[in-house]
This record gives sequence, C-alpha cells and structure tokens, in this order.
Amino acid sequence: MSTVAYLGPAGTFTEAALHKLQRAGAFAGAEHDAETGVTAVPVASPGEALRRVSAGEADYAVVAAESSVEGAVTATHDALVENPRLQIFAEATLDIQFSILTGTEEIAAKPHAITSIATHPVAYQQIRTWVDNHLPNAEFIPAPSNGEAARMVVQGRVDAAAAPDNAADLHGLARMAQGVADVSGAQTRFIALTAAQRSVAPRTGNDRTGIIFHVHNEPGALAGVLQEIAGHGVDLSRIESRPTRTGLGTYRFHLDMHGHIDDAPVAAAVAALERRCEKVQFLGSWPKAR
Repeated sequence: MSTVAYLGPAGTFTEAALHKLQRAGAFAGAEHDAETGVTAVPVASPGEALRRVSAGEADYAVVAAESSVEGAVTATHDALVENPRLQIFAEATLDIQFSILTGTEEIAAKPHAITSIATHPVAYQQIRTWVDNHLPNAEFIPAPSNGEAARMVVQGRVDAAAAPDNAADLHGLARMAQGVADVSGAQTRFIALTAAQRSVAPRTGNDRTGIIFHVHNEPGALAGVLQEIAGHGVDLSRIESRPTRTGLGTYRFHLDMHGHIDDAPVAAAVAALERRCEKVQFLGSWPKAR
C-alpha cells in the first residue's frame, strides 16, 4: 500500500485534497472510488512532507501550492528547492470556506467573550475582515495548520478556530459560523509529488509544466528569459520570485507554463532556459485540475 505525506492533522484542507486526488486515481495502487487505498501520513509542515518522499519514507506528498487570495504558498515553494529530486505529477483545486469552531455552544453564543482565534496564517488573511467584524476582541494566534487550530480549541489553548467544517465533527466542537470567507469563490491549488525517477505524467493536452530557475546577475537577464519563452509561443500561468537567501537582491523564479514537456514548444522553451540560466530545476509536467 502506498503512503502519502500531507499537512496534518486530520481535518485539514490538504487532507481533503489528498482524498480528491485519490478518488481521481492519482496514486498508484489506490482504489479509484475509495479512500482506503493509501495510507495517509499527517506531518507538521509542507517541508516535512516533501522531505519524507526525498528520504524514501513516503511514496507521495500532497501540499498546498497556491491560493487565489494570497498567491503562492511560500513554505511549499521553498521546500521544492530543498528537495530537488521530486516532481509534481498531479494537482487538485478546492473551494475554500471556513467554519468558526468553539469548545461549546455556550461560548459560540458569546462572540464578544472570545479573546483568541487560531488558524493558519494564510487562512487568517482569508477571514480577517469577518473576524474584525464579528469577533472584535479576538487575538489571532498562528497555527501550523487549520486542523491543528481545531485541536488547540480542544486543548483549551484558544477560544476559537477557523478550520474546515468537518473538523467540528472530528473534534466534537461547536459551530459558531459556517461558510466564512472574505472573498467569495476563493480556491486553493494543491500539488502531488513523487520521486523524480518515476516517469513524467502522460500528456493530456491540458497540462502544466513547472520550472524553477536562477538568472545571471546582469541587466536584462530576466527579460531575456521571458522573451525566449514567448518566442517559442509558450504562455505562462504563473511566475513568482523568492529570495535565494544568499544575499540581498538575489532571487530565484518559479514559473508554470501552459503545456507539457512532450509538447515541442515547451520542450524548446525549457531547453532555452537551460542554455541561458545559471540553474534550472524541472518540477514536472502534469494535468491541470478540472
């Protein structure tokens, strides 16, 4: 049976994405229509999930990559660089709404008495206005995951948590509010990764290819790279910069291209990057979420 590391504990959006990918048949050896074909292993961070796969302690990892509200999940993108022998082979998107959970119905009925609320920092940015309006006395307490935030309520460490709705049933918590989101239609994209020696996901005609690259520190270097990609007729769906942590003003770039590495224009664009850039890391080609 395959093992999948994900940001835990049980009840996180990442776990929900894992099950969605499993039902779609993303993991080898998993039953197509059941949630029992893999062993899901909760871990404390996206970096730990990827490290488990790199070390051969898990077959796959599922982590959040991008939020429609907050953009790139930086912990994931930094972990990709730290684990260069992994490749993305699938993705899934989830609609994101939160429930505000408390220990008892009595606490839920007294919003002004709530002095602390825990959730993941990315999640907090998606509910901050709601919290300001409905829980004016609540201090934000960062949690490593939304599922862990619910556990913090159970442990009595905070008065409330913003978490997926199913966390209420998992932990026996009261629902103060459901469907909470400052931005309607918010979504998060999750990616599934495995060891790079496995074959790249087959071309479907509706694919995405990921690259991380470092440009030479010279005028016009980035512009030249982007012109090279455009010259091959390849469109980008995303580009982000992240510091290399080697000095001020030094960055690496993460980009997603429309298309598959087996598409001639994408292959030519990647080859051009390898010629022009100081370093190129291929993240894989995979089907876009539907």
